[in-house]
Amino acid sequence: MSFKKSILLVAMTLLPLSSNAQSMLGDLFSGWPFGSSRSPVLTQKDPVTFEYDIAYKYDFFNMEFDASRGSVIPSSTIHSAVLTPSIGISVLQSEKVGHRLMMGIDIQKNMGENPVRDVINSPEEGDARLENTRLFREITLYYRAQAIMGNGLFTAYAGVFPRRFTQGDYSESIFSDSYKVLDRNLEGMMLQYRTARLNAELACDWFSKYGVDRREKFQIFTAGEYEILPWLSAGWDGSMFHFACSESANIVAYNNMVDAYMRVDFSGNTRMDEFSIKLGPKAIYQYQQDGGEIFGVNLAVGAESVLKLKKRAWGVQNTIFVGPDMMPLYDLKYNLNGVDSADGEILYRQYAGDLYTGSPFFHTRSGEISVYDKLEMFYQPSLTRFLDLRVSVDFHITSREYGFAGTQQKVAFLFDLDALRHPAIKFKKDAHGQRRRNKDYKGGKINL
Repeated sequence: MSFKKSILLVAMTLLPLSSNAQSMLGDLFSGWPFGSSRSPVLTQKDPVTFEYDIAYKYDFFNMEFDASRGSVIPSSTIHSAVLTPSIGISVLQSEKVGHRLMMGIDIQKNMGENPVRDVINSPEEGDARLENTRLFREITLYYRAQAIMGNGLFTAYAGVFPRRFTQGDYSESIFSDSYKVLDRNLEGMMLQYRTARLNAELACDWFSKYGVDRREKFQIFTAGEYEILPWLSAGWDGSMFHFACSESANIVAYNNMVDAYMRVDFSGNTRMDEFSIKLGPKAIYQYQQDGGEIFGVNLAVGAESVLKLKKRAWGVQNTIFVGPDMMPLYDLKYNLNGVDSADGEILYRQYAGDLYTGSPFFHTRSGEISVYDKLEMFYQPSLTRFLDLRVSVDFHITSREYGFAGTQQKVAFLFDLDALRHPAIKFKKDAHGQRRRNKDYKGGKINL
């Protein structure tokens, strides 16, 4: 795209246009995000179609943090295989609106987690639910609606559905890689809107209902990115975590995080498949509440940059965070049972992972500005549409007293039959997980 066309595109994006003008610009610029005379349509063979899907996920995360004596994250291993078969129906209402209803179940095996016959010190290791015949875990049950809006696609989910349906580029301060493996499904709803230049989503995960001892918990999160120019985009990601009370305990905690960033892509002028820098501020607003009284308010702002280089299947990603403690409530304790326990003793527990879904490396000493660097070297070949493989080694370095904190070795493999049966919009999928611009999208058909 020439410099004059780039300036015109930015100017026209900021001005209200008639539908005819939008259509003309839609023809002039592939990926124009608003109305276009070449709007896509939904299609399937019959108005009502039987659906089936099989997804298989294998994860091996080996965490070696003895170098920092496990003071941030203890050394451990996540090694699991999950098979999720599901069935349902798709209903094509019109060429602009489609519906899907699906039901499935996670069959999960954590490698080596077999029941111990002679239990002495750890009753949970003798739990019969660890038997191979009792590996049926969480049920997935969801409704999905899709509608063509302009020359973009609006999608809505409601129910219990796989986390892999999310498409935002989230910082690890919001979702750590291990959290996404351990919490595979969302319970709630999600809204997404995609065009050739815009990708945005808003979701609510309601995973704990108010009870006598069970606290109410839910998380609202959002992410999006807009391609301003072929080499420049702007985006955001954020989360609001509501850690509420129960009948026996009344303290409420809030964890609010938000990032804004610009991404510059240099790959068009290099021989790299990807050469990008993502940079922007990161802010938090966190506090506790008892009745109507708010206390322990924490406001902080830091900065995060992500450099990514990729050539064919090989790549490097380096993330640097500079700022204060992004998890100030991490070490604080909350009461589990209020004051009316049977023996009069109040039980306490750290907020830690109960309040934070991000990486603990963003938790530092209160009042200090720290630096955290994560270097990831990965191998991610392009296999086929329905197979994803990523092998990587991570190195964690921090300005805290131990410097080098440790390493991670990770293998993640995904088989997704639905990606083969329903190619959907032909957006490019970059290494960030974003659905990006693709020339085949304009005027194409979307297979439900």
